[in-house]
Amino acid sequence: MDTILPVLLFVVIAAAVSVGLIILPRLVAPRRSGAVKEMPYESGMDPIHDTRRRFDVRFHLVAVTFLVFDVELLFLYPWAVASRSPAGIDAAVADGMLSR
Repeated sequence: MDTILPVLLFVVIAAAVSVGLIILPRLVAPRRSGAVKEMPYESGMDPIHDTRRRFDVRFHLVAVTFLVFDVELLFLYPWAVASRSPAGIDAAVADGMLSR
């Protein structure tokens, strides 16, 4: 029980701070609304087009491609840190990973 108590205390404090940071601005912040506040913001100018128009699929393909290569780099970083010399099995693994 002595080892669980600090973890439990940390979770309770983290939850209290999280809830407090969500509720406090709602209690303290001024409430102003109107037509100008509800209007979509586009670099300080009035919107030119409808703000809910569809994006081209190519944008999503670029985003997915970025995520794939970004996740691949996550696997390369530990290998790069762990290998101290380019000789031996590290070089073979690197060649196998990078040549495909």
